[in-house]
Amino acid sequence: MIPTTILLKPTAFRKKMLMMNDVLPGVLLFFLGIESLGEENAHSQFAYLNILAGIAVILAFLFEVRSKEAAAHKLISKFDVIAGLVLCVEALNKHHAGRIFQPALFYYIIGIITIIRGLFHSRLPAVRRLIIHDKGFDLRVNLFKRDRMNWEDVVGVDLKGVMLTIKSRAGKVHTYNLSRVENREEVLEGLRGNQESFSI
Repeated sequence: MIPTTILLKPTAFRKKMLMMNDVLPGVLLFFLGIESLGEENAHSQFAYLNILAGIAVILAFLFEVRSKEAAAHKLISKFDVIAGLVLCVEALNKHHAGRIFQPALFYYIIGIITIIRGLFHSRLPAVRRLIIHDKGFDLRVNLFKRDRMNWEDVVGVDLKGVMLTIKSRAGKVHTYNLSRVENREEVLEGLRGNQESFSI
């Protein structure tokens, strides 16, 4: 059997939240730039850089919303990386040596996360997936939860509401929250159909 991959598609609400994550760095950069222009002894070049980078990210986001082409995703990925770098520069500008908890720390974190999102923008949707083969399956519902099981060890698969449960022959019950997954029924059928075909 050729391995089959079922991507865990996000719900409409989840998609909107992910889109908000795309535009947030741009909005943050824009208002940081506006705020910096009003400060005394402000470095105007940093302020204008923040404003321009923020506008670029927001425009890339709007282009992505209106386009379904792969080019839109590539565009926002590039601007995510640029926005992340600018946020890190802003963090350096606001950094106070000797202090652990400070506003600069927030900008560092957001900047690094934005850079990572930009670098792996096209790969992130494929992280949450179910891979089915004749020996068993490999299920990842998020970055931190991944399970592999052989069909011979599976005795039951069930979906109640948004909770997927897989019972093993050893008596262990694996539970997965699929509240953010749109194609829950497809995941259930993929597991249940192959479990009945390949389990002993």
